[in-house]
Amino acid sequence: MPPRRACDTCYKRKIQCLIKTQGDPCDWCDSQGLTCTFDRVIQKDPNKRTTSDVVQELSRRVETLEEALQTALTNSTNMSVGGPSPWSEPASLRFASSPITRQPVISPIGVSPSTRSKAVYKLCRCHIGTNWYFKGIGILSDRGWQWISDGAGERVFLDNFDIFGNPAPSLGPVSFSETPRVLPPRAICAHVVELFFKSKTAVIFPFLERGLFEGTLTCRELFFCKWASQKTRGQCREAAVSFASACRMVCDLGGHFPLSRPAIFPQHIPTFDDQTRLHIRRLFWICYCYDKDMSLRTDKPPLLTSDHCDISDAEDQTLWYHSLPRDTNLARIKENASNILCSPRAFKYTEGELLAHVRQLDDELEEWRLSVNASYRPRLSISSDLVFGLPASLSERDRMKERTYFINLQLDYLFTIINIHTLVRKCGDLEENLPDDLHSVVHSSADLSIEASRSIFRILDQIVELWEEDALWIVSHYAPMAAMPLFMNILIHPLGSSADNDLHILSSISKITRKIPSDRLPMEEIEHIQEISEFVMELVRLSHSAAWKVKRGEREHDLDIIHT
Repeated sequence: MPPRRACDTCYKRKIQCLIKTQGDPCDWCDSQGLTCTFDRVIQKDPNKRTTSDVVQELSRRVETLEEALQTALTNSTNMSVGGPSPWSEPASLRFASSPITRQPVISPIGVSPSTRSKAVYKLCRCHIGTNWYFKGIGILSDRGWQWISDGAGERVFLDNFDIFGNPAPSLGPVSFSETPRVLPPRAICAHVVELFFKSKTAVIFPFLERGLFEGTLTCRELFFCKWASQKTRGQCREAAVSFASACRMVCDLGGHFPLSRPAIFPQHIPTFDDQTRLHIRRLFWICYCYDKDMSLRTDKPPLLTSDHCDISDAEDQTLWYHSLPRDTNLARIKENASNILCSPRAFKYTEGELLAHVRQLDDELEEWRLSVNASYRPRLSISSDLVFGLPASLSERDRMKERTYFINLQLDYLFTIINIHTLVRKCGDLEENLPDDLHSVVHSSADLSIEASRSIFRILDQIVELWEEDALWIVSHYAPMAAMPLFMNILIHPLGSSADNDLHILSSISKITRKIPSDRLPMEEIEHIQEISEFVMELVRLSHSAAWKVKRGEREHDLDIIHT
């Protein structure tokens, strides 16, 4: 991390001061053969709080979190084999009396303590998406890397994250113990499931059916739970494998067929009772909706398509209304958007064709939005005080479901707005100005994606207090992606009228992530949410540097206009 105070030379030149080892000269002084000194006297108005002060304060907070994290990691690695059981309940869990606390100590299975290594899962493209362009340049490409560096006038430290290379994580040495693998007792499993049903996570991820679980936990639910766990920990590659297995398994069970079976039914699909069929169909819709999220975000082909799946009952609100974490009709629009904007043929569109497709999808999205009940209808602009307006007669559990439906609908709508409209930045050539009429259309679409990003951050700031640690998945799913349109707009227009406000919104990620209670979160989830905060704060640093580069007269005020 850069020092809190730049040396005299770097301060005078207004460049980044990089010191690899304390006591050594910085990179710039060392390369120029200069003496690296810190002799200047800093006089600053204590009542004046600049953007630089905010960034430095947030950087200090990140350092404090890093120190606390390192201490926690040290304590966890010093635990002996006879330490707490992997099935034991954390002391802070509010269900104090449980069968878990009465179990004997069990040593970790499968990997010996001496060889156990901590896997590192870095923030990668599945978190922020791949649809980021400026005048035909892919922002996550090598040219995009250089474009960011030129615009900010700084070294780009985004290589600390996997968004450019997206390599597979290295596998540490693993030794298998001769001790037989022991499954947890049934009482422990039942207790953990009961905690799940009572948590807000069960509303966000409705994978289990209480009536069906009493018999057995089948493989289909296992893959769903595994996928959700990996997704929450930022393990995108592992989550993709688990999700693909879950999709295939749901189709093997006939979930891609509607509840009203056709006269001739495939022979390989088993027969179930009505409750089980409804549950499998619900799991199919969960797969279908999240599949469209990933396809639109990453440009990868969808696993489930309307060509091979019957989605005719998406309109049946009596079956799916409020029972799913995503809206089925909106998912169908996202499938259409993925086919039109993210398929290989999308790279052959002319600029006029691309803008026409974006307008067509925007019309479909607006038609869907107006069809939603007025009480839940999503909006593009969200104020800082999100009002739910729920009936007082609802139970606490029903109120939570209603809030979850409302928030998910709002975030999903904003997510779709961003992924449709941000692609207009493909238009143009880096060396030429866009025609005035085309520039106006591109600017209008980009403004929609930027406003959607602002609204996502305002929502995240409020739901953390509502969902507490269960907000982790929502923040990790939306925050990195929502940060990109704001960052790109600031980089293009560092001194624009909205730049300061957008920089403040980006900086709010530190406050949002700090509000997530961590006492009951596993270390992988704490590290993941910390890395998201660090990623967004790196975007803040680059945005701040771009503004200073403009003020020094070292670049144009607006990168989308070439002055000849």
